[in-house]
Amino acid sequence: MSMEDSSKLLYRLDSRNKITLLISCAPILLLLVFPTSFMLFDGGAKLAMGAVLAAILLYNLFEKLNFRYIEIYEDKIIIAKLFTKIKIAKDDVASCHFKSFPFMPYKVDIITKKEGHKRKFYSIDGLNFNESKRICWFVLLSDSEHKF
Repeated sequence: MSMEDSSKLLYRLDSRNKITLLISCAPILLLLVFPTSFMLFDGGAKLAMGAVLAAILLYNLFEKLNFRYIEIYEDKIIIAKLFTKIKIAKDDVASCHFKSFPFMPYKVDIITKKEGHKRKFYSIDGLNFNESKRICWFVLLSDSEHKF
């Protein structure tokens, strides 16, 4: 067994609630009506503007849906997306917080320390309060003794 695999798993989230995920995607789906109307009924500059806006909205929708699981170990965090796995050392995490707007599901943001002039930003949408609270708790946890 390698040193990488010997750390203890603290928390794992395999899937999100389908209803909260649909609620978090609904605003983007509603906003897609406007660029498609530009693309269907007008030509020229409005067609190009509608295509660019639709591409941006579809990218945001894909980012919300692009999640398989998160595993939080004593020394690292693994976020599995559709095609990649992202490994973050716990020492590299600068902050983790969760937020929600009224009538919307929770969102967790994990921000790493600066590398040069950049910070890496990882976001997980469509969570309920307990899932988001536990993810932030275990990401920021420095001692392995915990009771839930």
